[in-house]
Amino acid sequence: MNLRTSLMIALAVTPACNAINPSLLGSSDAPAAPQDGAVDASLDMPEPGLILRYTFEDTGMTVRDVSGRNKDAMVNDATVWTTSGRLGSALGLRGSQYVSLPSGILDGVDDFTVTTWVKMTSISDWARIYDFGNGAQFMYLTLSGYEPPPNPPPNPLPPPVYDGVHLSSFGGNVDSENWFGTKTHFPTSVWKHVAVTGTGGDRRLYVDGFPAASRIAGPNVPPRQMEPMASNSWLGKSHFTTDPNLNGTLDDFRVYNRVLTASEIEDLAWPQHDYSYWRFDETSGTSAKDSSDNAVGGALSAGLTWVTGRLGGAVKLPGAPPGATGPNISFATSPLAACTEFTVAVWVKLDALDSSRIFDFGTGTTSYIYLQANDGTGIHFGMAAPSKPAFDLATPTQPLSVDGKWHHLAVTLLAGTATIYVDGTSMATKGGTTIKPTDLGATTQNWLGQSRGPDRYLSGSLDELRIACRAFTPDEITNLSRP
Repeated sequence: MNLRTSLMIALAVTPACNAINPSLLGSSDAPAAPQDGAVDASLDMPEPGLILRYTFEDTGMTVRDVSGRNKDAMVNDATVWTTSGRLGSALGLRGSQYVSLPSGILDGVDDFTVTTWVKMTSISDWARIYDFGNGAQFMYLTLSGYEPPPNPPPNPLPPPVYDGVHLSSFGGNVDSENWFGTKTHFPTSVWKHVAVTGTGGDRRLYVDGFPAASRIAGPNVPPRQMEPMASNSWLGKSHFTTDPNLNGTLDDFRVYNRVLTASEIEDLAWPQHDYSYWRFDETSGTSAKDSSDNAVGGALSAGLTWVTGRLGGAVKLPGAPPGATGPNISFATSPLAACTEFTVAVWVKLDALDSSRIFDFGTGTTSYIYLQANDGTGIHFGMAAPSKPAFDLATPTQPLSVDGKWHHLAVTLLAGTATIYVDGTSMATKGGTTIKPTDLGATTQNWLGQSRGPDRYLSGSLDELRIACRAFTPDEITNLSRP
């Protein structure tokens, strides 16, 4: 029995302990103009609390820190650079390359935020995005970490479960480790934004700008305890020598000595053309901004109001009988017009459960895509296109209610198969359709909250709407649906 196996068993003997023993911890790509909070890497503009920023616009062996603190790092291989970055060039780690970090980055730091863009080529258990420490204490972020066994001996020890994105701050012993995991995994070949914040014993993990997991009131392991970091801290490498190195691309790596707000993290996670994103945080006016480079703005008709949302603000639709004029949100063009596969994901808080539609994009009665809150039995998704059989999918029961709570709804289409998700759980799936949004042509009736049929207008609130020409994985849907 090796040391790591022995320690796994030792951990299981004391189930009351929430810590993980460190020895078992094995351990479109074209650049686009940055928007909102995505500061142009070439400007080196200062930001409040920014204490480290690697834009990876480098060559040779040095990674330049553009924060103004001159905490330059070193790569172990000068061939690590790639021009296929998120914001220009990037760090292309291929399983043997890594970045060695200097001391002094975390001097005096208690509250913190770490953010980066990552696009994985493959994901291996325990491969680190970052690993900071002084040998005895460390903090790390991995995209595939360990879930401790729930049943201690004398029950048989189950095989390890790798629970997806996983972070830890280890203060020197198993009673002073602050860790948690998402139980979800990232897709490969897709840019994802990830951010970690910490203050006291609180830790939060954001994926694509949304709070995907947290641990509140855990052990307080301040980052300053990681110093001196030199010789024990890296990007792409673990302090456990048996762990693999990262196989993927990193871009725009940042560290702050404060906790960024949710809105600031959303700005940093600007999706470019990955998907359109309506945050509904305007608080006033008659338009809803698309926080992406797609710039598909929504127009609000009279009668809608701005309210507190699931994250930031939201828009409230008061409902109306069929045949009324408004209220709705309309788009001049369909956000799905260029899609052959897609995802529509949104937070909804219903004030009435009726035949109203969450969205309805189409032209007339022959070309449309819609999601209906209630068809009499459950949630209903439908598509039609000229010269093709209509397609319908419904949940077998009604998973929604008028309960004063926010619920996450999503529908995806991939290779002719549609799936409806409610609060991160797949509620219905059906294949066999040949309809794609591109078959509908340039649609002229593109609404949120209004139906092209004899249905009521939506009575409820909408927030955090994302529409992508890619079918998100079930784990991506889960990350967007955390309560």
